[in-house]
Amino acid sequence: MNLTYEEAFKQLETIVNKLQDENTSLDEAVELFKQGIELQKYCQTLLKNAEDKVAQIIDEDGNLKDFVHEKDE
Repeated sequence: MNLTYEEAFKQLETIVNKLQDENTSLDEAVELFKQGIELQKYCQTLLKNAEDKVAQIIDEDGNLKDFVHEKDE
């Protein structure tokens, strides 16, 4: 999957709306649910990566560290 967080989240919102639609068949709902779980995991990974990047920039006391880009090391 190669989506931005915003794109993935938008797709997830669309899936939730379809799942809430009473005209969605059971088979379609199951498939949508599977897709939703994958998108949720993907979004969670992107958020974790962002948190890790922020943690590299801010020390335990909340002060900014000197940031060294991984490619610069």
